[in-house]
Amino acid sequence: MATAFGVFQFARRGLRHYLREHLLVAAATAVAVAVLVGALVVGDSVRGSLRAAFTERLGATDYAVLPLHPFSDDPDTGLAARLGARDDYREKFEPAVPLYRLPGTVAAPDGGAVPATVFGVDERYFAFHGLDDRIEPGTARLSSGLRALGFVPGDGLLVGIGGHEEIAAASLFGEKDDAGITVRRQVAAWPNPAPGVGSGDFALFPEQGASRAVFLPLDDLRRVVDASGAGRERRPVPRANALLIRGSPEGGGGPADETAVLTAGLAESSSLDDRGLSLIGAAGGGFVLESRSLVLSDGVVEGALAAAGRTGVGAAPVLTYLATSIGSADRETPYSLVSGVPAALLPENGRETGENVLYPGPWLAEDLGLDPGDRLDLSFLVWEEQGRFQSGTAAFVAGPAVPDDGLFTDQTLAPEFPGVSDSARIGDWDPPFPVDLSRIRERDELYWEEFRTLPKAFVPLPVAERLWTMRQGSATSVRLVPGEAGPGEAELSAALLAALPPEDFGLVPLPVREQGLEASRGATDFGLYFLYFSYFLLVSAFVLLALLYRLGVERRLREIGMLLACGWSPRR
Repeated sequence: MATAFGVFQFARRGLRHYLREHLLVAAATAVAVAVLVGALVVGDSVRGSLRAAFTERLGATDYAVLPLHPFSDDPDTGLAARLGARDDYREKFEPAVPLYRLPGTVAAPDGGAVPATVFGVDERYFAFHGLDDRIEPGTARLSSGLRALGFVPGDGLLVGIGGHEEIAAASLFGEKDDAGITVRRQVAAWPNPAPGVGSGDFALFPEQGASRAVFLPLDDLRRVVDASGAGRERRPVPRANALLIRGSPEGGGGPADETAVLTAGLAESSSLDDRGLSLIGAAGGGFVLESRSLVLSDGVVEGALAAAGRTGVGAAPVLTYLATSIGSADRETPYSLVSGVPAALLPENGRETGENVLYPGPWLAEDLGLDPGDRLDLSFLVWEEQGRFQSGTAAFVAGPAVPDDGLFTDQTLAPEFPGVSDSARIGDWDPPFPVDLSRIRERDELYWEEFRTLPKAFVPLPVAERLWTMRQGSATSVRLVPGEAGPGEAELSAALLAALPPEDFGLVPLPVREQGLEASRGATDFGLYFLYFSYFLLVSAFVLLALLYRLGVERRLREIGMLLACGWSPRR
């Protein structure tokens, strides 16, 4: 009997007899599996969507360089040209493309201000992304996020541009107006709109929501933000503040190898100018290291002193500041530059070490009728973190007047102060701090005409640091004086570059593609994330499956008992 009615035949007949119960169990199983697989598929789809959106906006970019200071974009001698001249770079990368990238705002049609990123690009940018295009002067292109506000080609557009000042707002000569520069341009259409870069949706980093970017011609943006960036030589330098780099198809090697090549290339190809620094000749011999941001960071000063020590060059930090008033008894001299220099460079004074001693130049000593030991009050302005100027005062004792030669007649003791150094008269000053020009005398104008920014007084460097150290640093320049057989400008520049790490100036490659793809994966596994959302559905499906299974077993209890009574083993 067992042979005639075996296990398989019994199973087949049981399946047919209890078909409805089995279908219900199968349906409950399908629901549970669908919920589980659906949560994982949706999570993977979200990751894929984020990855696709980012790569569309990134275009062909693999690496970006975003220095702290704008760098030279001269076609022959700029940073991109120097980098592209290296054999190891050409083996792995296509030519680098410079552009300008600044924070800004756009005046929306409804009257509000919308934050946006302002890009200055030229034909090289479009060719880099495989496009044949250019932006006409006087026009602007908008990304999809800004076009969605209601802009159409031909509309007028007000663009606010900020972040272009290299001088920190927290310093005396930094711009305090956050409004930046506002320009009007005409909205132009994208000739061949395509998803991502082709329609203006370009971004170096992952962004949530629609891209908000404004594209201006590179030369147009330069004219707006670089109007006063010529430096002491008054020689305009075309600049950019970002480099886009993509790997060559024939390059080979992994990300680590590419990053190493770029890091070495930037370190060896970048100049002092690319770091925001300049080495100029001093009037009395030697050189002066300055920064376009007016203040040298403590790291730069330490590096310069270390380089000077290795090359046998004398070095002295200098901190020059503007005194709004220097007064003695009933006399006052308005708006005078005062330089803090190492005490060893100042005349012997015979005063106690801890006493504030001010060493007047011959002109100031005559103007105030000073004799050594006279009491002086020096007033100045400082910018507070609360966002306002605060007047400070310090008491000094007059020391002997400095000699009228050498260091004390060198106008390079003061950096190029915007709105001040380039003025023909004191009455033409336009600084970012309040001035009362009614206090200016004819005598002051004559001094300015002859001596310009030559400091009128000197104090020991520790005193100047105590009074005028800024968050950015405590020196406005470092004077470097080689000996007779000392290094020349080229050798000294090389020593300074070796002592100043490029990463301190942002001259490092950022693997934006690799970082963006990593960010698109996210710290949270979206599959598990949606699985958590589906928790109650999964529990319900498994509970339903268990109940249906139990119901099916209970309906067959009598059959199971009969089979056991007939000699079937529990295992069978």
